[in-house]
Amino acid sequence: MSPGHRHAGMGRGLKRMVWLSTALLWVSGLGWCALHYTVGAGGAEGLPHPAEPWLMKLHGLALFLNLMALGAVVAQHLPPGWRMGQRPAWRGQRRTGLWLGSLFIALVASGYLLYYFGGEDWRPTLDGVHIAAGVLLAVPLLWHTGRRRAARAMA
Repeated sequence: MSPGHRHAGMGRGLKRMVWLSTALLWVSGLGWCALHYTVGAGGAEGLPHPAEPWLMKLHGLALFLNLMALGAVVAQHLPPGWRMGQRPAWRGQRRTGLWLGSLFIALVASGYLLYYFGGEDWRPTLDGVHIAAGVLLAVPLLWHTGRRRAARAMA
């Protein structure tokens, strides 16, 4: 990579950790939703599916991995990426990065509230926010990655 194509501080290992942990979060979260809202406690039978607790345990493990990866992203990727966003070819990266950060914050906050403070009155609302933010996260994450490739080609 030439000096003119300075990358925004994310090595291959960090990228893999972000993608792997995010994929585990999606698979475990969407798997739980599919079971819970079709055959589990939220579905017809009214009893949790036996796989639901295991999916939540996998979701929690993936969360720890994801939070470690995101901490590294904030430290290594965000500062140089923000500076590179001043260049016209990279300007859109700031917007998608802000969307990503906002959705990750919404996911962490809603997940925390669901786990520790999710009373029956708030649970449906928190569930909806958490699920929507998790599903929507795919859009800016893929857009951010795709825009980076396009900006790199233009630079």
